[in-house]
Amino acid sequence: MWDYRVVKTKNSYKVVEVIYNNDKTINGWVDTNSILEWDNYNDLKGTAEMVLDAFKKPILIVGENNILSE
Repeated sequence: MWDYRVVKTKNSYKVVEVIYNNDKTINGWVDTNSILEWDNYNDLKGTAEMVLDAFKKPILIVGENNILSE
């Protein structure tokens, strides 16, 4: 399972893809710069809606060794 989440790094905030284990703990994350670029309008719209949902969840903090925590 995965979703988009807002993360706080040392110098900024960004939206990333967060991957979860079956028990909903964070397994890892992917920093992507091209999440809002698609060949298909509906794919773009669906992604934008998922990104907006990220702002409804707690912000994750990037800590040592790029580990995310709430």
